[in-house]
Amino acid sequence: MSEYILEMDNICKSFSGVQVLHHVNLKVRKGTLHALMGENGAGKSTLMKILIGAHRADSGTIRFNGEDLEPSTLTVHQALGKGISMIFQELCLVPDMSVAENIFIGREPKIGKTGIVDRKKLIRQTQELLDSFEITFLRPTDSLRGMSTAKM
Repeated sequence: MSEYILEMDNICKSFSGVQVLHHVNLKVRKGTLHALMGENGAGKSTLMKILIGAHRADSGTIRFNGEDLEPSTLTVHQALGKGISMIFQELCLVPDMSVAENIFIGREPKIGKTGIVDRKKLIRQTQELLDSFEITFLRPTDSLRGMSTAKM
């Protein structure tokens, strides 16, 4: 059993023949916080987009929660299903939806196999998440319509 919850090893990525990631390694222990820092164009967002499946790696390996993932074929849907999620730097929120709906978009809790969203569970899970970050200025049912970017 590895001491790391996430291991990204020798990740390489090129766009149109320009190599943007050259054998990048990242290891994360459970319960720790990390910040990726570097100049614009250093590859921080590209690395994270590979982890979430929004970009495909040219080579390298990803191990998450003890499971090997194939970074050259990983999809966003698969990553979300494994418990990997990402808040993108560029806000792509839906203003006519609630805070809860935006947080869980595409991962809404369902009632059995009906496909119907379990709104009570959605609101409860969102409140638990907000509480864990000590966010008191938002409620799960707040609409994003008219909300300032700073508050979002």
